[in-house]
Amino acid sequence: MKVEKEGAAISGLKGAPAEIHVENIPQEEEESTVNFKPKSVIFKITEFFQDPQQLYDRTRGWWKMSAAKANIETLEYAYSYAARERKIVACYHITKWLGPNEDGRFGFEGYLEFNDPMVGQPVDKIAHARGGVVFYGDNIMGTPATEESEVVEQPTSTHEEKPTEKKNIITPMNEGESKIKVHGKAKGWTALGIADAYTKIHPSATLEDLNKAFPRELFASTKTYKESLIDKKVYLEKATAEGDERTIEWLNTTDWFFTLEDGTEVIWYKITWSEGIFPKIVEQAKSLGIEVASFENIGRGKGRGEYEIEYLPDYSFHVDGRMTVNTLQRQFREAFNAGLRVYEPSGKKAHPNAILAKLRTTSDATEVGEFEAKNDMKVMDFEYKMKSIFGINVQVALADDSKLSKDDSMLKDAGRI
Repeated sequence: MKVEKEGAAISGLKGAPAEIHVENIPQEEEESTVNFKPKSVIFKITEFFQDPQQLYDRTRGWWKMSAAKANIETLEYAYSYAARERKIVACYHITKWLGPNEDGRFGFEGYLEFNDPMVGQPVDKIAHARGGVVFYGDNIMGTPATEESEVVEQPTSTHEEKPTEKKNIITPMNEGESKIKVHGKAKGWTALGIADAYTKIHPSATLEDLNKAFPRELFASTKTYKESLIDKKVYLEKATAEGDERTIEWLNTTDWFFTLEDGTEVIWYKITWSEGIFPKIVEQAKSLGIEVASFENIGRGKGRGEYEIEYLPDYSFHVDGRMTVNTLQRQFREAFNAGLRVYEPSGKKAHPNAILAKLRTTSDATEVGEFEAKNDMKVMDFEYKMKSIFGINVQVALADDSKLSKDDSMLKDAGRI
């Protein structure tokens, strides 16, 4: 499946697994004894938002508060909480205060704070506050600041101004660091989307490569298996040997896997998606150029999970000798929306299933290794790299393959006339 999202290709829609586990949220309506972060502000939200991006957008603006508290220079109040129905539902690290707008109200930009102990906790102390904003001062047992308190309801109009730029609230990355984004529902599926996204950047990745990129010791304390991701077939054989009928039935019916170039169906192996593990996988993904742009924890039994992969303007992929001609052409089209003609040394078009390393001729190859096909690489440079490293003649063509691209065009523009 492919759709368009903000001008970028999105693919990889998936359904929800049966084995997703979520953390338990405290159900008692007692006052929390857990401290808020120092100098934090709580915004009372009346609406229910399942989408974390919508919750973030509703929380971050616009509010009536003093300019001294929304201090853009010092960030004195650098954390905010969203509260709904006497419970904290999210915590955000404020990176920038915005405003005042023409109505004298303030907003902020920031990102989601994982694992804050107040999330899920009851907060009776603010339940009867006069308005929508509560300030906390010195973090003394969650005591509201007295002299500084100012509580005014946020207007509920759907036509009000919002802070201008949407920020990624899950894993903020600097511009140019992220090559590809994952949008997911449910922790298990989002994690699967992360691993799948890795194979878009490294199309020839094997199961061994994936486990080097996502080593199990970083995420799981259990020692039931040494690898994070395994072959679905191996998982099924193990379940069969153990007589695990529930797992056998699930593996025979689930679409909770993705397929590598060599045909291996990859699945995460027995990870309980607790509060601490999922953020570690997200952080590891950041180091690999993969950004989790949005995440919705739909919870167990609350519908199908899914993930989508979005290719960003800085997307690039690694070309190496393990790739087949078909994979190279497919990745090239997905990355640059351009055609690629690949030829054998004899001059005839290469077979789609031919492996690049086996097409190589030693006399023509002057370099060894792999290279990264980037958006800003020129057509002539890409064609030269393919010749010098693999001894293969290629020609970049327009998206409809009607004619060749100009040599001095960048790959990102190669598919257009």
